[in-house]
Amino acid sequence: MFGIQKDRGYPNQLHTLRTATGLDHGAITAFVAVATTAVAVLIAAVSLAFQYLVMQQKLVASVDLAALAAADTQRGLVSGVVCENAESILKTVDAVMTTCRIVGDGVMVSGQLSLTSMTLEASAIAGEK
Repeated sequence: MFGIQKDRGYPNQLHTLRTATGLDHGAITAFVAVATTAVAVLIAAVSLAFQYLVMQQKLVASVDLAALAAADTQRGLVSGVVCENAESILKTVDAVMTTCRIVGDGVMVSGQLSLTSMTLEASAIAGEK
């Protein structure tokens, strides 16, 4: 009875002392919410950047192909009208042909592709030099 008593410890006593100021209540929840929002915004930005790059490369490839087809049409290797053949190729990727000119022994083709927030442009020249 008169000996040293063991500290029975109250499990909530330490917690009560640590959070007596009330500064850390809900801090983890707020941090997780902000971190999740930041990650979502980052993923959206990266997704838009990749969409832009993919669509730009798709437009460049289709304009190159359209210029090659127009040049082959001009040389007589493919039947049809020069600029109509080029335009039909650009329509397959929903692009609009802005210019189609016969330049010497070649053909210059330019096209545009409209995205929701921007317009992409590309041009190509094909033919004999």
